[in-house]
Amino acid sequence: MEKDTINEMESEEPNKIYQLLDTIRNKDHTELELYQIIKELTNLEEDALKYLYKDIEIYLFGEKDDMEGDFSEDETEQAIEKLKADGYTEDDLIRLGYIQKSKAFNMETRDMDLDFVYINKEKLFFPFEFFSIYQLQGLINSQLHKLKEKEQQDKPKTVKEATLKTELSVPQLSLLFKMINDLKPKIFNTKSDAELFRFISSNFQTKKSSENGISTNKLRNEFNTPSLNAIEFWETHLHTMLSNLRKLK
Repeated sequence: MEKDTINEMESEEPNKIYQLLDTIRNKDHTELELYQIIKELTNLEEDALKYLYKDIEIYLFGEKDDMEGDFSEDETEQAIEKLKADGYTEDDLIRLGYIQKSKAFNMETRDMDLDFVYINKEKLFFPFEFFSIYQLQGLINSQLHKLKEKEQQDKPKTVKEATLKTELSVPQLSLLFKMINDLKPKIFNTKSDAELFRFISSNFQTKKSSENGISTNKLRNEFNTPSLNAIEFWETHLHTMLSNLRKLK
């Protein structure tokens, strides 16, 4: 590499985002101040918010890795032993996040059967070092969540296109599913009737149901107490279906 190119690289300005994160990390900020920082950097635009969040993740990874390197394995073990001497059990240390236990891959057995213990040096030695940075991440996530909610609200209703239109009334449709659901052994692998009602509501549209789908409360009522008209309707049509089945033999 030529000398001029090296000098040019050395003279480059330091990363402004990382400089800002250093400032935030070393000074207490209110949530309003952090919000204003985010707004100024991103104008609360989705892509910019995501890029900023990614930059923060990279910053945190590097900074935490550097700080964790300042503590030897012996110092780490001693700190854990001190907590145990103070009365903390191993279960306490796991619950509080000081240590995590999991399984690692064993090359000999070709299975996940090796015990692996991870000690959280950040929690152990510098638990509040990045508190403001985590606040910043939380506010970014909050803004992204708001944008996602707004996007969902602004989406055009597509229920008519996504659902199956039927000439059946809600009582007739409900009774049909009730008869199938009552068969033994069970036909539907559902955890509850409510799950079945949500499926019907989301996937069927009658002439009188709104664009938001069939009311699950109405389905529940008709399911538990079928109307006489619906019973007579299916009584007639079941005879027809049975006759058609016999013709198929």
